Amino acid sequence: MGLERRNENILILTGGLLFLFLLYIFSKYYQSEITDNSTYTIAKVTGYSRALSSSPEIYFTYFVDGQKIRVPNKFEGDYSIVKDKFFRVRYAADNPTWGEIQLDYPVTDSAQIKSAGLWFTKPKRNQFKD
Repeated sequence: MGLERRNENILILTGGLLFLFLLYIFSKYYQSEITDNSTYTIAKVTGYSRALSSSPEIYFTYFVDGQKIRVPNKFEGDYSIVKDKFFRVRYAADNPTWGEIQLDYPVTDSAQIKSAGLWFTKPKRNQFKD
C-alpha cells in the first residue's frame, strides 16, 4: 500500500509541474503577442475587484471594430485615482481581448476619447439638491 500511495503522490506532483509549465508557456506567448503584434487605443477604467485569494484587479473597457471589450489587469494602488479615467491600452492585433492598460499614459483629450468610442459619464441629477 505504501508503494501505491507514493506512485499517486508522484503522479500528482508531475501533473502539477506540467500544469505550471504549460501556464508559463502560455503567459510567454500571450505577452509576446501583445508586444510583437500590438495596436493601441484608449480604454476607460470601469471596475475593481479584490478576491481574497488573488491580487487586486482593475477592469478596463475599450472598443475594437465596434466590439466592446472588458479586460482585467493586476493593480496595486489606490483605485479612486484611476476610477473612470482614460488611459492608453496596448492589445494584440490578432486577438483584441489580449490587452494591457498603460497607466503611465493617461488620456485627457476629449476628441481622442470620443474617436475611440468612449464617452464621459455625466453625473446624475440629484432632484433633492436642485
